[in-house]
Amino acid sequence: MPLSYSYSNFENRETTIPIEDLKDTSWDTKSHRISAMVHLNNLSVEGDSQFSDGTPIKGRTIRLAGFEFNSFLNDNWFYFVKADGAYSGIPAGYMDIFIGGGYHLSMNKNRTNIQAKFGIGAGGGGGVDTKGGFLIYPDLSIEQKIYDNLYVSVNKGFLMSPNAHFLSSTLGVGLKYYIEKDGIQIDDATAKESKFKGIETIIKQDWYIDANRNGGFSQDMHQISLQINVFLNKYIYGAGQTSFANFGDAGAYAEGIVGLGVQSPLFLDRKVSVFAQVLAGAAGGGGISTGEGLIVKPSLGTNVKLTNNLNLRGGFGYVKARGGELSSVFANFGLTYDFSFLSAK
Repeated sequence: MPLSYSYSNFENRETTIPIEDLKDTSWDTKSHRISAMVHLNNLSVEGDSQFSDGTPIKGRTIRLAGFEFNSFLNDNWFYFVKADGAYSGIPAGYMDIFIGGGYHLSMNKNRTNIQAKFGIGAGGGGGVDTKGGFLIYPDLSIEQKIYDNLYVSVNKGFLMSPNAHFLSSTLGVGLKYYIEKDGIQIDDATAKESKFKGIETIIKQDWYIDANRNGGFSQDMHQISLQINVFLNKYIYGAGQTSFANFGDAGAYAEGIVGLGVQSPLFLDRKVSVFAQVLAGAAGGGGISTGEGLIVKPSLGTNVKLTNNLNLRGGFGYVKARGGELSSVFANFGLTYDFSFLSAK
């Protein structure tokens, strides 16, 4: 993950800067390419794979939703981090996370890409027997440009333990967005256009009121969440969120969800904004009744500006599990750190 970057104030998001104005400045340097993808991945379980009680899983399809982030070392080589959670096919709770590297090949005037990658990581839950949890992930994908920097990706590969105790073939589809950031020199040429893109990073504490549990009872549950919003234009954003229970006797509960939101302009002396968002994805564990794992989570809230980059954030909403009993009102409170980065093309 990139830990150093050049940035501007969040309020500069979607501001277009003439390339001529950036020449001979600190922005006149080689750009750094990154990509972000949301995807659906199907695991077709094969071999002697089984649940922890010994029941065979072979023939089942485990459906996953997740997120992948790539950072390029040069024009071809990249490293990635990828996380997924199951939402259908088995009891809720299966999740995995991988890190790895890959090779990127572009063709058709950069409209078509082929990527080969290999990852190592950990996975388990949902009753799936992955032994110690160590998994490997070889994969091949093809990407086709559909608009601007947006590509549709189709991938095929394997997800397995090294000794094939758990073995599955993978087939998935995703939407990937490429960004050339922090510089105006792209492929040894000067970019034609540059614009600041807004990012919000949010740390918050969620409180689920009377969260329904397996066993027919309910109890309040609390979790800590990290959410990242990438603004697609000045007011609409794509969001990714991961959360982990920290109070309420649900210690293994976790969420991995994505979605869209809208945020108002600042008002009340440019100190306050409001937002609305709908997130959905995988959740499970900790005895929370989420069925096979798919949840939907709409919410509303308010940001109060403290500094140019820092805000207080509060919200409330409703979370519902498909196929499970979880159906709760929730509230949250936290902090956001906002900035914009330069995107060139």
